[in-house]
Amino acid sequence: LHNVTFRDCSSRHMAGAVSVGVHTSMRIDASRFFNCHALWGAALHLAPNSTLHLTSSEFSEGHAEQSGGGVFAQKGSQMALDFVVFRDMSAGVECGAVSVARDSTVTMRGVVFEKCSAAVAGGAVCLHEFAVAEIGASRFCDCEAASGGALLLMGNVRLTLRAVDMLRNRAMSLHGGGMRADGSHNTILIYGGVFTQNSAVTGNGGMASLEASSRLVLLGPATVSHGLAVSGAGVHAKHGSQIDLTHAVFRDGEAGGTELSSGGLGGAICLLDTSSLVASNSTFLNNAAMNDGGALYQRDGSMILAEVQIVGNVAAGKGGGIALVQGTLTASNLSVN
Repeated sequence: LHNVTFRDCSSRHMAGAVSVGVHTSMRIDASRFFNCHALWGAALHLAPNSTLHLTSSEFSEGHAEQSGGGVFAQKGSQMALDFVVFRDMSAGVECGAVSVARDSTVTMRGVVFEKCSAAVAGGAVCLHEFAVAEIGASRFCDCEAASGGALLLMGNVRLTLRAVDMLRNRAMSLHGGGMRADGSHNTILIYGGVFTQNSAVTGNGGMASLEASSRLVLLGPATVSHGLAVSGAGVHAKHGSQIDLTHAVFRDGEAGGTELSSGGLGGAICLLDTSSLVASNSTFLNNAAMNDGGALYQRDGSMILAEVQIVGNVAAGKGGGIALVQGTLTASNLSVN
């Protein structure tokens, strides 16, 4: 399909505009999808083991009552999205713009998600179990959901972000303003990018929330700034999750909220339940916690810090720079001011 406009399309089940059949390939170029509606996949539906290449196209004001306000891909699908815009897309449950099913793969290049939302989880994109996604030179801005404001990973997912910016995304009632790694054994690899003003106002992890045994690797130069969460205004990790940072800057984050008996921990990063942090050549600047750990808070885990600067961080309770409750801290060439 080339240079086609779909407007005011709807379905009572799947695919308000186009459905791609089992073991079928489709290419769509320079097309527009406006105000499409369905239960699943308001604009596009991919049946199992189908393939879609979507380029230079635009989606706006689509709504799925269940999942996939723009695209709903079933098990084993393959998608390549290049220079696509998703704007004002929504879902009544999850995956406001794109739903990627179990055992599926997706690559995105130059894709913009703007003002996408889901009532429950994954304001822009959901990656279900064992999905593999690589996203490059793309942007998520002003997306929201109860959990996982922009991105939701649902277990054993491998996500790579290259030069991706995440701006002003929100988890409205739970965790992960930018992204939430739910389930277990998710891996997030981040190469560069800017992550600013992402928030989990009544939950944890302004930029990212990591659940059981998940891993986040951030290789800079990358900046995480002006995050807001109850705990872990940058990243919140628990149940044996792991964070690795190189050439990263965490600045101007704020951990606070109303439940200060259990929150207000880690203005940049909060580590719980045997989770770990390895950071090198990184900076934590001007972060704040309403309880403990102006920059870093650790309970029952480990931190290894090498060539790290911790400057201008404050806590209303203990540890303006670092609060170590239980666990181990190994440091070399650490500067704390």
